[in-house]
Amino acid sequence: MKRTGLIAFTTTALLVATAGEAGAAKATACGDILAEGVTPTRVTAEGTTCKTARRVATRAAKVPSFGGCAKASRTRVTIKQPCRVLGYRCVTLKPSTARDSGYIRCAKGSAFVRFRF
Repeated sequence: MKRTGLIAFTTTALLVATAGEAGAAKATACGDILAEGVTPTRVTAEGTTCKTARRVATRAAKVPSFGGCAKASRTRVTIKQPCRVLGYRCVTLKPSTARDSGYIRCAKGSAFVRFRF
């Protein structure tokens, strides 16, 4: 009886672990967006399409008067907090500086869009 319970538990644990690996979304590189002003680069999509990821990144990179979230000051570009773009909630992971790009992440449920400024 104890042995049967152990086998059932082991089999269930194995099925759960396998299902978790199969359902894991992989990040897809969607490239750079070439436009005027602050442009998103190294756009990646996880759990969504590249088309949607590029739309979210393009919209978030615009200033608020154009429906975006970008906030620039002297040598930094960040995302105003809180920011919602096409249903995605965007946050600044690392502000840009004069020497380095900033990191932005937008999330909607289990879907993620990441990009740099």
